[in-house]
Amino acid sequence: LAAYGWPSEVSVLAGDEPARVVASAVTDNLFATLGARALHGRVLGAEDARRGAAPVAVVSHALWRERFGGDASAVGRTLSVDGVPHRVVG
Repeated sequence: LAAYGWPSEVSVLAGDEPARVVASAVTDNLFATLGARALHGRVLGAEDARRGAAPVAVVSHALWRERFGGDASAVGRTLSVDGVPHRVVG
């Protein structure tokens, strides 16, 4: 069993220009439950759900292409989601 929050528009700053994108908060096991893998990096894991864990993000293919130019080195970089820094993990 996995869960995700209702999608909502958030402000994302990745690179020079902010963008409004649709995002959802999801449980750490959503990708595993769906059998989804990351093209680069990883999907969410139990370590991401631990109390005090740093915020992380798995970005869509479209956002990766548009904001990171399809560069695999996007993994490990930081983007701001509604003013909160998140490390891109996949």
